[in-house]
Amino acid sequence: MPRKFFFKHANRVWITSASSGSPALLGSGLRGRVYAGRAMFEGAPHSPAATPKHPDRKRVMKRVAIQVFSTPLSHAHARSYQNVINRLMDAKVRIPKMGMTRLSAGSKKDQWVLVSQLFGSTEKRTKVIQTRLEDLPSAAARKDAAVELAKVAAAGFIPSPSFISRFVREKSRVIPLNLDEIVNLTSDGTIIPVSPKERASLLVRNVRRLATSSRELRLLLTATRNVLRKNRVLLDAFDSAFSLSSD
Repeated sequence: MPRKFFFKHANRVWITSASSGSPALLGSGLRGRVYAGRAMFEGAPHSPAATPKHPDRKRVMKRVAIQVFSTPLSHAHARSYQNVINRLMDAKVRIPKMGMTRLSAGSKKDQWVLVSQLFGSTEKRTKVIQTRLEDLPSAAARKDAAVELAKVAAAGFIPSPSFISRFVREKSRVIPLNLDEIVNLTSDGTIIPVSPKERASLLVRNVRRLATSSRELRLLLTATRNVLRKNRVLLDAFDSAFSLSSD
């Protein structure tokens, strides 16, 4: 069984402690809690590990976010999570750098965890927050959300609005962050498929929620259809769902 799927150059991954001595909590998700942590690499993350022949390759430590699952994942579930990440990346969904690995230390050592890019050192000092689609602060952010959710649908997953978070200080962009909202697995870890009709219907509802005017609705529809144009089945389902919602 491989120890890591994505962070193959990371020798160690562990959770760090807050000033109180307890694990540094960043937030809670649908299937677990997210903590601040560290990942240790030998040399740069994409270079070979240090060896006696290359003593100049030094260790590099990165601050990361670590999601610990409430129910420990099996190898099959962890592999499915990584497959979802890979499919999102192939679809150009702008998720942060993330991947599945195992903890190297602590009471939950060897448990599968989701390690990702860190946005803030504490729960109160986070740089991103989850938000309702209706509360996105600008037209640019609303278009960004529509495009990213369309990519999620094109990748084969349910375009849940809860997948989208926004930056605290930047009003023009959003970031797809909450992976738990789109991962749906069977008890044996198999990814449950979502039909084009289901994905299209929710995508239409999302676009309508995002639009603040009829003009903006037209712009969001164009942006969404541009993402879906290479997937004729999904595009037709989207057009049909939108037509039905207009009746």
